[in-house]
Amino acid sequence: MYERFYGLRVKPFAIAPQAEFLYPSRRHRVALDLLRYGLETRAPFIVVSGEIGTGKTMLLRHLLGRLGPGIAVASVAHAHGGYHNLLRWAADAFGVAAAEGEEFALEKRVLEHVSRQHRAGRSVVLVIDEAQGLTAGALEKLRLLSNVNGGSESPFQVLLAGQSGLRERLREPGLAQLAQRVAVDYHLEPLERDETGPYIRHRLRVAGSANDALFDDAACEAVHAHSGGVPRLVNLICDFALVYGFSAGAPTIGRELVEEVARDRAGAIARPASAPAQPSSGAEPHQSAAQRP
Repeated sequence: MYERFYGLRVKPFAIAPQAEFLYPSRRHRVALDLLRYGLETRAPFIVVSGEIGTGKTMLLRHLLGRLGPGIAVASVAHAHGGYHNLLRWAADAFGVAAAEGEEFALEKRVLEHVSRQHRAGRSVVLVIDEAQGLTAGALEKLRLLSNVNGGSESPFQVLLAGQSGLRERLREPGLAQLAQRVAVDYHLEPLERDETGPYIRHRLRVAGSANDALFDDAACEAVHAHSGGVPRLVNLICDFALVYGFSAGAPTIGRELVEEVARDRAGAIARPASAPAQPSSGAEPHQSAAQRP
């Protein structure tokens, strides 16, 4: 709609995760480095968490899209419920199948597939997104499955991604053994105030804009104030600001247009409770230490 008017090839602020638009904020750089470290060192369990809209799925797509042929990846999206459901989704992701209700058969075929990959010289990574929806029993059985026939190392690595509820679940007493096997654990926070403007301009450049002042500094400040630095909310506000700007024939986006969007779309851009309205630009990114199992 507005792309030609603003000299853009594509929409710069789509809500769906697009790995090519990943902005390397301080937190995202640390997260990527830790995830790579976990994969390279064959960490049995890796955890990345963050509130809704902080960019977990985009981060994973960016990472997994750049892995070499020596790593076989199976991904489960929107995991929820008990172990049997998880096992069926995992088996499907691995490309194996068994009759409905045959849990043992599913486990056997999954492990046989993993063994075949190992014999072919490939390591195996099972990625489970939205893992906060899994029961404690499902997570504990996943730990037991990852122990089977592993010898000195796990037969496959498990990368769990989810909201803060995932970290809370892993603190439950019944999951102490699983928590001890988490070698890398990182929690994504929203963008800092001084990162929101560069984030906006980065996405505009990737989309083809040659105008770094398309969103002026005051507009970027207003976007941060209303989004709390949550990337998905930044995208939502900026997308509508471009629609409003196009409708008004405005060559650039200023604070007034952003404030108008914020008033009109107040319900849609409500921040998660944990996202502050105006975080300090001097705060250090939260990073949990990489723990050895």
